[in-house]
Parts: sequence; structure tokens; C-alpha cells
Amino acid sequence: MKTYYLIQILIPLLFINTPGHCNPGNPRLSVEDIPRENIYIHTDRDIYFAGDRLFFKGYLQGDSPGYAAAESRITYIALSGANGSPVSENEITVDNETLQGSIVLPDTLGTGLYNLRGWTNIMLIDETPPFSKQLMVINRFDSHITDFINNNRYNSREEPEHSQNNDFIEYLPYHSEGPLARICYHQGDKSFVEIMADDRNNMLISLADTVNTGEERHIAILKNDDVLWEQYIRLTGTPENQLVKMSDLQKGALDFVISDSDKNEITSFQWINLTGNHLINIKTDKEVYDTREKISVVFDTRSSDHNVASASLTVTRKENLLFNSPDILSTFYQNSSSGYSDLENAAFIITNDGLIPAKLLLSENIKYPDNQSEMLIIPEINGSVISGRVLDARSNEPVSDATVFLSANNSVANLKYSITKSDGSFYFLQNEYYHGKTLYISLYNAGELIENYRIVVREKYSPLPFDPRRVILHDNIHAYIEEAITFKRVQQAYNTAQYDYTPLQVVQTYYSIPFLYRTPCQTINTDEYLQLDDLAEIVREIVPLIRIRGGRDNPTASVISSRTGSYMPGEPLFFMNGVHVPALKDIIDLPSDNITSIDVLSVPWSFGSMVFNGGIVSFLKREKADYVPFNPQYTIIEDSSPETEVNFTPRRYTEGESYDPAIPDLRETLFWDPSISLDNGIPSDISFYTSDLPGDYSVIVEGLTTTGKPFSGKISITVK
Repeated sequence: MKTYYLIQILIPLLFINTPGHCNPGNPRLSVEDIPRENIYIHTDRDIYFAGDRLFFKGYLQGDSPGYAAAESRITYIALSGANGSPVSENEITVDNETLQGSIVLPDTLGTGLYNLRGWTNIMLIDETPPFSKQLMVINRFDSHITDFINNNRYNSREEPEHSQNNDFIEYLPYHSEGPLARICYHQGDKSFVEIMADDRNNMLISLADTVNTGEERHIAILKNDDVLWEQYIRLTGTPENQLVKMSDLQKGALDFVISDSDKNEITSFQWINLTGNHLINIKTDKEVYDTREKISVVFDTRSSDHNVASASLTVTRKENLLFNSPDILSTFYQNSSSGYSDLENAAFIITNDGLIPAKLLLSENIKYPDNQSEMLIIPEINGSVISGRVLDARSNEPVSDATVFLSANNSVANLKYSITKSDGSFYFLQNEYYHGKTLYISLYNAGELIENYRIVVREKYSPLPFDPRRVILHDNIHAYIEEAITFKRVQQAYNTAQYDYTPLQVVQTYYSIPFLYRTPCQTINTDEYLQLDDLAEIVREIVPLIRIRGGRDNPTASVISSRTGSYMPGEPLFFMNGVHVPALKDIIDLPSDNITSIDVLSVPWSFGSMVFNGGIVSFLKREKADYVPFNPQYTIIEDSSPETEVNFTPRRYTEGESYDPAIPDLRETLFWDPSISLDNGIPSDISFYTSDLPGDYSVIVEGLTTTGKPFSGKISITVK
């Protein structure tokens, strides 16, 4: 798929909020030097129950760490099932290259794996794959939860990856009482390499051979043929362990090579080092806490070059996490120029969660739907854009120089317009006025040909099915789910939630209403007259400035100029409830008892580069205030209002506040804050309280420095 966009014509236009004329231009002007973009989304956890609220924060950045983004103002966040069916679709505004919000998971959502995706229009233009994160949702009323977990838990012992020489890699996942994970590389039945990693980002390498005992082997870790670590090991029947600190190695693609004593290669494989604690240091005041006890967290970046940062922080039970969920480092690395090919060739990846088979962390290289390639995709650097094409329905050929109107159902006549270019494309920059309204797109002044034209609006949320990957789960997942189901019942009995939340403060925004006019020349209130049967009779009896001719199937109207006293040439514009009506016949049957008032604009009116011969605007009574007559040339868009944002507010057991000890505190996520700032290396005071649930919790910090460097860190605490 290849897409292009206008830059010399479009970018100045995007700074104009008033109605204007978009000059036709060449829609295939390619621009190479605008920065590319990449997006990452951090969620408060990875495993949810139907009815929960999913909190998220996103970071917008260039396609590689340290490179600035093009600064899109709009991102699209969608949650969907494996078949692409939408669960939630959200248009989120970017503020200082970050975004945040929440999604309510319907309580009817079935148990399954779901995909959270994020993208911008610039990512569409550059064909950058969307961000993709796999989440698990459990519906406590499903009877097949156990089967679902067993069928989706990854275990490579069931399906080893054999090669032609009978080598294979075996992955032994997380065990609560041992290392986070193990990778066993088997060379036939003779020898193996075992690599283990712990939560301190140390790696333990073991080499054993039951046949070639006494021989010497050379183990080396290389990056681009440069040796980062090497060791000679004499083979015995039992493994010999070697410790490697990840902090001593470079990030990215590394080669693990086993050779004989003369350094003749025996076997090798690639792995990726994506551990993130090299840029961040996280500390809590202690490691073990009692229930309902205060926790204080501090973190800092380890370099004076990165002492200003934006981050999100979550503290949740380890059972709430998928250990093959992408972090910000793996996401940005994967979308860099070399990262995807590196990951495709890698046997495993080491992250803050330990060792993970590459295929379980590698996101799909998704291509957007082919039908989007013919649409003009606009960089949304100054707000949301509606775009589409006008086509001839008979030949499917594009229609150029057609006038496309955009108006919204409202109590004022409003209008924007765009002139289609040679490929039939048009676009409108939305401002806040249009959000939460029913929008109508129609054609104007196309003569007899209008019946043959159709409007196709670019779909912003095309279905994108995904192939769920198997998941790496905590050993305690079955017991955790049974506990959580019980906790949900208790919360319902006590009418308590896992967390308190309060509405975020709404910031007042100011925008320009796209008035067609501000003061009509004449307003007729129909309630002041006897009931009349239709608009033709209304005009004839009480609106002297308008004349309607012709039959009911093809009526025409003209307006007498209040300045000259003569009829103006051509038909006026017709509006109902603020929306442009393409033809008079659509409203000719309206009786006066449905109409509140009629505004008449009886002078020629300039609007951008267009001149209209007056206007007739009718407003219906309150019970029909949303009615707009059907017309086949309409395209209707329901621009839903964004859900009221909520702010995760953890419970605080501070002095002077009384909490009934008999009411249980069953929060599994202790803390979520998407707005943590680090200035001069010092974060704001971060403190919260444990709940009544004992267990192991993960403290996860992820973010970006002002120099564009992503960082990710994780430590563990225990509540007893």
C-alpha cells in the first residue's frame, strides 16, 4: 500500500479554523522529510475482568529512540477481538507528545484475548504498523475459563522448534520459586546450553555435553562481530555456570556463539537485549509491607543528560501481568529501521521480565486495509480531519471540482465546504464545535449529475483482525482468578470498587462556530399564524420574500433581494435544524405545526470564495429538533463525545480519615498515575497504601526523557 499527502497546500490550511476554499491540487505529491512517528501505550495491567476499567497512557515519538515525532495532535486507540470486532474506539488528543484515558470493558465481554491498538494518520501515511498489545479479559460467568487458560498458556515442551540438524530450543516459562525463565538450546541428544535470567537482569549460562566430556568450548557474546563477553569452558557431564550481567552488555541484537577450542563455530543463535534499567533507578522505602501500609516510591534517571522525563507508574499484583507483554523499549526497538528484522531472526529476547521467546513478543507486521490506499490521508497535526472522495456511481471514477458541504445538527445554520481535487478527494478540519454532534456531508450544485454521484468517507477504524499469541502467565493464575471472582462478589455485597475515581477537571475550550450567517433578514415564527399544510403554503401565505414554483416532485424556489426588490438568480440554500438540505423537495411537505421558525436570508451572501443567492432555514419544534430529512446524497457521521475522563484515585489511610476496618479493601491495582514528571532528576512525591490482599506486586515505571530516550523499569514488593 502506498499513500501520499499534500504538504504545501494542506499544512497552511490546517491552521485555519474558519470556512474556506480548498484549492484543487495534486493529491500525489510525496513528501519524504516529515518525521515519522511511533506510538507506545502503557496500561495499568494486562489481565482484566469484564466490567473493569482499563487505564492507559500513550507516548508519541519518532520511529527510533531519540528522534522527534511529527507531533500529530490526534491518535486512535481501539480495542478489538480476534476477529477484528470493535469493543472500544477512541479518538484521543495528544498533549506534549503524550496522551491518556480509560476504557470501560463491557460486563458482557466474553473471556478471551483482545488487542489494544494505537496509531496516527502519519503512521498510516508512512505505513508504520500500529502499536499492538495483547490483553486478557476474564468473564467470571464463563464456565470455560480453565480450558481457555490451558489452551492459551505457552509451553514449548509441547511444540519444540526443530531444525534440519535436530537442534531445537526449549523454553521453560516463569516459575515463582525459581528464575524468571530458562532457555534450553539442545544440539541433538549430545549437548545443551541453558540460559537463565533473574529479575535483577543477571543472566546465568550453563553448558554441558554428555558425549564430548573433557573438550574445551569457547562461548562468546558479540554485537556486529565485536566481542562483548567471552569465556572458555571445559565440558563435563554436569553443567558449569557462568554469570553475565546485562548492564555490561550493549542493547539490541546480540549473537551467542559456541566454538571449539580453536574458535571454529559449532553453533550460534541470535538474541535481543532489551533490558531497561540502564536508564532508570526505582526504589521503595522497603521491600515487605503489611496490609493498609503506606508505600513511598522514588525513581530517577541515571544520567544528567536525561534528568527531565514524563512517565507512568503502575503497582499491581504480578498475577495481573502477562510476561510477554511489550514494554516501551521493545516497542520502539521493533519499529526502528533495523529492529523488526532483528527480532524476526532472534531466538529469544531478554526484557525486564526475563527471557521470552521472540515469537511471543514480536507484534504482527500488520498492513492496513487496501481500500484505504485510495483515500487521501491527512496528517492531523492541528486537529481531527474528516476526509473522503466523491465518485461517479456508474463508472466509479473520481469526480473533481465538486462542492462538498459539512454541517452539524444544531440550532444555528452552520457550514464548511471543500472542493474535490482531481482524485475526487476532499477533507475538513474539525474543531471542538463538531465533537459529539451528528454530522452531515452532502453535495451542492452538481445539477442533474448529482443523482449519479456518491460520497465515500474514509473509515478511521477499519476492522483489523489479529492472530492471538500464546501468553506467559503467572504460575498462580488459576488460584488468582478464583480469588478475584470471590473478591468481585464481596465488592458487590459491600458496594465498593477496586478503586475510587473522580472526574478530571474539564478545561474550557474556545472555538469558532462556522456560521453561515449571524443575523437573518427576516424571521417568521409559525406559531403566530394559523396552521398551514406544507412549506409551499407557508411561503405563499406568510413569507413574502420567497416564491416556490413547480410541482411537488420537482419544486424550485427563488428569493427576492431585500436590497433591490428583484429575484436573485438561482436557488437559495436550504437548511433544516442547522443542516444543509440538498433539495427543496425533501422539506416541501413540512406542515407549520412541526416548525418553530423560518429564517430568511434575502441578500447575496459571500462565504469563502462562494456566493449564495439567499437562504431558507427552518427550525423544528423541540420534539423534532434532531430531525433531518433523508436524502440519498447524505453521508452521516455520528461523532460521539469522548467519555468523561476519570482519574485513578487510590485509597489513602491517612491520619484523621476513618475507614471501617470491617469493609474489605480488595484492590488488586494499588496505584496508577499516568502524569508523573521528573524534573532535575527529582520526581514528585509518590505515595499510596497497600490493600488487604497479600502477595507479590510489581512496581512498573515507563516513559520518555525530553531527549527522546525511552526507559522502562520494574521492581517487586511483597505485601504480607
